[in-house]
Amino acid sequence: MQLIPRFVTLIPLPVELIPLRVEDRILFHYIFNKNNNRKDNEMTIFKDKVAVITGAASGIGKGLAIRCVEEEMKVALAHIEAEPLEETRRALEKHGGKVIAVHIDVSSLEDIEKLAEKTMEAFGSVHCLFNNAGVGAGTSVWESTYKDWQWVMGVNLDSVIYACRTFIPIMLNQ
Repeated sequence: MQLIPRFVTLIPLPVELIPLRVEDRILFHYIFNKNNNRKDNEMTIFKDKVAVITGAASGIGKGLAIRCVEEEMKVALAHIEAEPLEETRRALEKHGGKVIAVHIDVSSLEDIEKLAEKTMEAFGSVHCLFNNAGVGAGTSVWESTYKDWQWVMGVNLDSVIYACRTFIPIMLNQ
């Protein structure tokens, strides 16, 4: 069963739950309201499933977390910034969410493994993995240093490899 494509195209996103920037509201409205014709039997497809979201304390990651909680999913939030991560966790719990927050650097394999361990301890399974964390160097290609490129590739590529190699075997074994 492919949950992520149905999730992205069929679920409307009421963004009032947590304050978002205007640009995020427009983006979320476009993504999540393309096709709002859900059937009744699709209403509970995500209930009690477990989602892991990297970059979960801002932007699209926060929007995904909100939507997962509204679908009564259990959510493992992962983010590199501790304060926004905790704020997001508290806000989601206030609205009835079953969430954990794991402060990690996604470019570290050890941190990804820690995320998997904490997720399994808290929820016992994983059903959806959202490799959402991403960065840009903030300069032009020719002005970026090699260190900038290592950071960008670590977050945008290595983290996806680490998370897929860590979480997919867990999902396949369930």
